[in-house]
Amino acid sequence: MTVLMEPGAVLAAYRSSRPLLIALAALNALAVTGVAILVTVDGGWRGTWLTAAAAAYALASLLLSWITLRVSGRSLVIHPDWFDYRTSTESLQARWDQVDAVYATPPGLLGRRGLLGRYDYRLQVCGRRVDAGPGVGADAHLGEIVAERTLPHLRNRSLARLRSGRPVRFGRVTLEPGSLVVRAWPPRHIDLEEVGAHRLAHGRLTIQLKGRRRPLHLPLARMPNAALLLDLLACRPDWQGAAAKHRAQRPNNARTKNQRLEGRSAMRRVK
Repeated sequence: MTVLMEPGAVLAAYRSSRPLLIALAALNALAVTGVAILVTVDGGWRGTWLTAAAAAYALASLLLSWITLRVSGRSLVIHPDWFDYRTSTESLQARWDQVDAVYATPPGLLGRRGLLGRYDYRLQVCGRRVDAGPGVGADAHLGEIVAERTLPHLRNRSLARLRSGRPVRFGRVTLEPGSLVVRAWPPRHIDLEEVGAHRLAHGRLTIQLKGRRRPLHLPLARMPNAALLLDLLACRPDWQGAAAKHRAQRPNNARTKNQRLEGRSAMRRVK
């Protein structure tokens, strides 16, 4: 997908991460050195265990080379209304309102550094995947920009669904107008009236249930739009009343009722 955008102000620009490329190149050099040493000690490829180890080093070197090529040439340029994402094999220009889902690791959501100083973010745009993580040298500022630009659009779509009585899915968690459904073992169906305080803690969404001592913990690692779920739970009174009113006004089994009325009319005509 390529969308022609008007050039505008650049909020931020991220390029291929130099520290990551240097680390991959160093590991590749060590792997090649290991292959050379083992082949020299073995005196050639003779089928011994040294040969097997050298082959493993060679495969590791090829894998590191492939990863290096994938990371190099990657860029993400942030504009107020759109972004430009490029890799060595593809390019994508998209508006922020075209983003369907935002995945972020708990460190990215909390604005803290992850393992080895990593910030991981991933966007889903019309079926296309945008990896905006270590490959482009992501930082906490990128997470703040993505949340600021995508959350209003995602919130409006979700509020429209909830107010019309339809659910909003967050991976294994589904937010319905009157309940929170968790697909786990065992599955949980929680009335929203039972939901008390909720917060992010230790890489999980912690929900305190009224009348229960043990809170509910939901992992955030693979949850799309986790920040949106927090926002919807926080502003629940704004949309839950409208959703309840909509459900009350909508007749149950409307199609069946209309069919019965049509049948009665037909019977009267026959008589």
